[in-house]
Amino acid sequence: MQLEHQNYLLKKYEAHLQQLISDKTKRFMKANWFSDNSINDQSVSKKDIKAIRDRSSIKLKINFNENKMLSEAKKIQHLFVNHRKDPSYGWKSICLHGMSFKQTENFKEYGYEERPVEKFHWTEISTLCPYTTYFFKNLFPYSHYFRVRYMMLEPGGFISPHNDLGGERGFAAINMSLNQPDGCFMIMENFGIVPWQPGEARLLDIGLNHSVVNFSDENRYHIIVHGYADETKKQDYSAVL
Repeated sequence: MQLEHQNYLLKKYEAHLQQLISDKTKRFMKANWFSDNSINDQSVSKKDIKAIRDRSSIKLKINFNENKMLSEAKKIQHLFVNHRKDPSYGWKSICLHGMSFKQTENFKEYGYEERPVEKFHWTEISTLCPYTTYFFKNLFPYSHYFRVRYMMLEPGGFISPHNDLGGERGFAAINMSLNQPDGCFMIMENFGIVPWQPGEARLLDIGLNHSVVNFSDENRYHIIVHGYADETKKQDYSAVL
């Protein structure tokens, strides 16, 4: 994203930033708004993603019908639950695959020291989302799943700055954009605005502090996927990098 366009967006949404009820989120957004993120859309030169430190996301070659997934998400949005207890606002989620459809957070939040792999399953929500479930069971380059979640950020909502790996860098989650309302921004510390477009999948470095704001008048929907590819899918996974 060019500096000129970043400056235009900041001026356009300056009043919205000032009205954020979270000072922490406001400071984080302003401090990282102008960081250079142009490398995020360049090809990955290294297949060893653990060694990559020059970008905050990797755009993946994964094709999916975001409109069908979005339609299924909207049909069940009344079942979404509030996600996390931190000072975020309007952040909701639901699991298609997980320990239950309501247990959207990390397993440690439910009293487990180690991931209880045997408890992860396709929840009853998966039967309400036939296209999305079929896609992950048959077309996605993972063989094993932990959490597969719809994530929704309501109009006027924000996700407080946080990281998910205790501050250590690491590409550990795939995000899929189902829509991208104007006025909705995801900011990665030191890397700026993630240039999301509907229908994109990105591997994110969730060890970086990151935050999202939704200044639009519609819900923002993503899917976040945690899992891995075993030997049967290793070649498929390498092909999407």
